[in-house]
Amino acid sequence: MTTPALISLRLGLLLICLALVATSVAIAETPCLPNVLTVPAIRGHVYFESKEERKPLADITIKVIPSSGHGHTLAKTRTAKDGRFEFHNIKPGDYYVSIDHKHKEFAGILIDVQVDPQEAANSDTPEFRIVLRNNYFQSCSGSYAEIGSPAGDQNILLSIYTDNSGMVNPSGRFIYAVIRKDGQMTYADMTYEHLLYKKRALNKVELTKLLAAIDNEPLLQLKGKMSPQKYHLVDYHIVLLFEIARDSARQEFALSDFARYVGDDYPPAAKSLLCLVDELRGSKYRLSEACD
Repeated sequence: MTTPALISLRLGLLLICLALVATSVAIAETPCLPNVLTVPAIRGHVYFESKEERKPLADITIKVIPSSGHGHTLAKTRTAKDGRFEFHNIKPGDYYVSIDHKHKEFAGILIDVQVDPQEAANSDTPEFRIVLRNNYFQSCSGSYAEIGSPAGDQNILLSIYTDNSGMVNPSGRFIYAVIRKDGQMTYADMTYEHLLYKKRALNKVELTKLLAAIDNEPLLQLKGKMSPQKYHLVDYHIVLLFEIARDSARQEFALSDFARYVGDDYPPAAKSLLCLVDELRGSKYRLSEACD
């Protein structure tokens, strides 16, 4: 016989489960992008992602809405056959970029963007991508936005991405630093909590030092995802993704649950490479705060 107390307990658990599901759906509709993206213009690509494969989406409506909250659409366009979109004559200011919610196969997304041609004049802003998918339980809770270099660039020597996820802080996948074989580097920086990309050229001494670090034998052995030995329960996670061009194939490895320090739980070769990249970046915004 089921008692009233047991019925109440089951009802309470059911309500908690429904609340968690509702929360998951709500999170899926939040912007999944780190801080405010500062760009000289609003342009990029829209993709649909399924099983880690991306298909450009054509005829998707993209809207630009002032962040003042008045709700009116300032400008809108539709993506081309290759998924590309671009807005012209957008004055400097703060905006939201949104996707037409009539498409039910993916979660809606609202992205905070600041258009500032002067501040971004010396910024080599990588491609802005909107990735749509219908899996609410993947990283970034379904649809998300990311900043990345054009796919298939054979001239990239080293790239470091951060894949952030969490319920409080901004999330998303974006370039931390990309260095081409000719020494040209694009890296992320923060300006008044705005994400800005800058560019500089490494000199011969710096490039030689980087090449020596990349060819370090212990670094050549790294692969897969490496996690810290001591795990702390936190509501925010950072995974560092390393990609290095090799003669035979591209080397890839990741440092899981990477905090804002370089601890002893990670391979010394990976720590040294990150410390060197941060030294070359020369930015106050850095992930390595315990370098020698």
